[in-house]
Amino acid sequence: MLGYSLCWPPGPGEGGQCPVLLHTTDGGAHWTRVPAPPIRSSPSHAQVRILFAARFGDFLHHRSIGLATNGLELYATYDGGRTWRAEQLAGDRQPAFVGDLAAAHQTAYAVVASGSGQDRRTEVYRTPIGERAWSAVRGVSVADSGGAAYASGALGVRRSSVVVSLGPVFSPTRYWTSPEGADWTARSTPCRQEAATELGPAAPSEVYALCSSNPGRGRMDKVVRLAGEGGTFTTVGTAPATGITTGFAVSPGGTLAVGATGGDESFVHMSFDGGRTWQTTMAVPERGPVYDLAFTDDLHGTLVAGYADLHTSQLFRTDDGGHTWKPFTAG
Repeated sequence: MLGYSLCWPPGPGEGGQCPVLLHTTDGGAHWTRVPAPPIRSSPSHAQVRILFAARFGDFLHHRSIGLATNGLELYATYDGGRTWRAEQLAGDRQPAFVGDLAAAHQTAYAVVASGSGQDRRTEVYRTPIGERAWSAVRGVSVADSGGAAYASGALGVRRSSVVVSLGPVFSPTRYWTSPEGADWTARSTPCRQEAATELGPAAPSEVYALCSSNPGRGRMDKVVRLAGEGGTFTTVGTAPATGITTGFAVSPGGTLAVGATGGDESFVHMSFDGGRTWQTTMAVPERGPVYDLAFTDDLHGTLVAGYADLHTSQLFRTDDGGHTWKPFTAG
């Protein structure tokens, strides 16, 4: 868990704030402070995101990776957080922006937009977990001359399989799948051009997509679609329109969770039957957007709700598969 605390002399954060990284190995009963990357909060991207992963099945060497980004910078550690270094995945192609992060059994991935004008493109970069060997995935990229100051795309992983959607809203997008991260197949896109896409694999051969569109005052259309063995998406249901979409997650067993916010209230909408019916199991007033929504297994999940710059952020956890969410303190 990465956050910021007041410090002197001022650190890389805004307003004299220093990054703090806490680590737990027993479900949150005990926490240890470990070295944090010197990453600042970004006024244009707001949320600093972090990802840690270990290489599956590597019992002899325990190779791992940690990534932290604010959308403008990317820091990585390959030794469990003892040392961090800034990564320049796009090389001399500037400006560069970092989007979605994900890790499969053996490989870590990052969505990166770089360049400007007609030379701008959005790509997926990858590296073996535990190694600093980043390279762009050949053929998985889109041209984007819009010049937005962010990387538009969504990554989804389950075990070794990877799915990716690239492209901004209201522009042509593309979608690829790969069962092992080596061979990639272009398929029909899950969402219409005017919808933002979030991806959540439920199994190596099943992928859920959340298509969010038509935002209004504290509401947004949220269509849930599912692709099976053949890779073609069909609509299975609609999540509650309440709130602007800020997160989407799918548990290993296929439970769906949508994070949203409206009127500064934090919402989590849950579906326990594959997207057909929905319940709102969390509604917290005066908090803010729901970020970092994720499940570690079918029972346990976490999220952060709130505005980082307004100091309203709070960690929540579920121990019953999303039926209830409770504030969680890193004591």
